[in-house]
Formats: sequence, structure tokens, C-alpha cells
Amino acid sequence: MRLGFSPIQGDHHYDELIEEVQYAEQNGLDSVFLQEHHEAEVDQYWSDPLTVLSGIAPVTSEIDLGTAILLLPLYDPVRLAERGAILDGLSDGRFILGAAVGYRPREFDLYEVDRDRRGTMYEEYLTLVSRLWSEERVTFDGEFRSVEEFRCTPRPASSPRPRIWVGGYHDVVLDRTARLRSKGLVDCWFPGTQPDREGLAARRDTFDEMLEGQGVPSDEVDQPLFRDGIIAETTEEAVELAHEHLVSGYEKQYKGRGHEESERGDLGHDVIHEDYDPQDLVEDRFIVGDPDDWIEELRSYEDVLDVNHVVTRIYFEGMSHGDMMDQLELLCTEVAPNV
Repeated sequence: MRLGFSPIQGDHHYDELIEEVQYAEQNGLDSVFLQEHHEAEVDQYWSDPLTVLSGIAPVTSEIDLGTAILLLPLYDPVRLAERGAILDGLSDGRFILGAAVGYRPREFDLYEVDRDRRGTMYEEYLTLVSRLWSEERVTFDGEFRSVEEFRCTPRPASSPRPRIWVGGYHDVVLDRTARLRSKGLVDCWFPGTQPDREGLAARRDTFDEMLEGQGVPSDEVDQPLFRDGIIAETTEEAVELAHEHLVSGYEKQYKGRGHEESERGDLGHDVIHEDYDPQDLVEDRFIVGDPDDWIEELRSYEDVLDVNHVVTRIYFEGMSHGDMMDQLELLCTEVAPNV
């Protein structure tokens, strides 16, 4: 199994970020992924992950550089294709575009994007970006964006294109991923941090059926997974830290903020309505514990879901760089060699 992480983010933690990523690369982790949010309620995000990854690329040589998740409808797809191609070149083919539709109304208002059309916009933009990366010249007449005989330069380093992972959870996302995968436009589905284990297993079964319906053998499609987690020397210490940093962060982000009914439950947004037990989040949606707990959990994802790449977000507001280095040491020395 490949193992990645999300490092310290937000504020001015640039030097700390570089130290963490270089340590992770030198000690066996396979990937680093950054998130995207704007005017976020908690200080654990940067607004432009592509810029930050472009800063990481020259000071690393092997670790994959990804977004989990880039909010695709907020971007001009032609400009995104150009920026992504440059990042892929700077990193010698290590870029992974993880992209989703987004959901926060405020972010769509900030960028003056019609939130109600985000699904249609997402599929069109993703199709265009993928083609601009894999084809020498592209003519595309879309509802939101068109180009004629356009050549994205410089060309990406990856062949036929940088990897594209589709974020999201609902059936429409799974169907979209299966269709686009059958056309060679994307690579796989990338479930996010909030679904519980039962929900993940059910969705994976649905996704496999959709892939087979599109003529794509499900066992030929990678299955990455993004999880929130806390690792410590003991399970008790990890649970305590999870309640202090992780659960409190979810509460700060979601309580008092409106979401559609369709986004409740499956996405873990029960927090909004205060109909949840914080310990359930720790046990069912996060990886929390000592190294042995982590190894057991990661192996269960591999056995039940055929997961072959787990990305773990281990930084949350209120943590220090020292806290992160402690966690990274355990991940690199105790967990990674055993999964």
C-alpha cells in the first residue's frame, strides 16, 4: 500500500511545510496532498494549493504532489491546464490532480460562480483539462468554455497526462467517474475524509457495478482514499488529541452552517445539527490510535475496499510543527514499513 499525508497548512507555515515534506520523502512516505478552501473557518488551509505545490516540487525528487481536493468549478479550465502542466513539469511527472465540485456557498459567491450549475460545469471543465493535457491540439465547444485548435504549453511531463482523481461521494459522482474513466479522461474515484466505514463499503460496491457497466474491469482501477487521523505513542493519547483538535475542528467548521438535506449523513454533516456522538467520529470516520491501531485500520481498508493508496490528513488547527513531526516519525518508522 502507498501511504501519503497532508502537512501543516495555513498562516505562514511555509518553512515548516517544507521540512515536513522533505522528512516524509526521506523516510518512506509516497505522497503529499494539500487542500483548498477560501475564507476558511479554521486556519488549516491555504487558498491556492497549486502555488504551494510548485514551491515543494524543486526541493523534492520522488514524493507525489497532489490536491485533495481542488475546487474545480472555481477555475478557468484552460488556465488550470497550463498551471497543472507546469507543476507536472517542475516535479518531473509527480502531480496528481484531485478535484471535486465544491459545496460551500460562500466560496462560489466569492468567485461569482453559479453554484447550482457546478456539477455540469465540473464535468465539462474536467473533460477539457484532461484533453488539453493528453492531446496536442484541442477544439472544444462547451456550454461554459470553448477553444479552437488550442495547444497547452508547456506540455506535461506525464504521459499520456497527469493523473486525475475524482473527489466526492454521492451516486452522481460515482457515475461521472465511471463514465469519464471509460473514456480515458480520469483515473479513479477519490473518496474524502468524512464517510464512515459502512458508507464507504456500500459506495465501493456501487462504483464497481458502475465501472463494469461502462465496460471497465473494476480490478484495473486504482482505489485511493483520503482519511483524517491522529497517531500517537498510545491509543489513549491519540483519542485525547483527536477530541482536542480533530473533533473540535469539525464542530468549528460545520456547526451553525446550512447544508442541503442531501449532504447530511452520508458526508458526516450531522455535526451541523448536533445529532452525533463525537466518539463515533473518532471510531468510524477517522484513523485514531497508536501505530498498531493504524496498521490494523489500513489493512482493513485494503482487505475490504481494495484500497492501494491512503492519504492521511494529520494536521489540524492548534497543532504545532513539533506535533506534526512527532506524528510523521511514527508514520514513517512504525506504520509505513508494515502496510
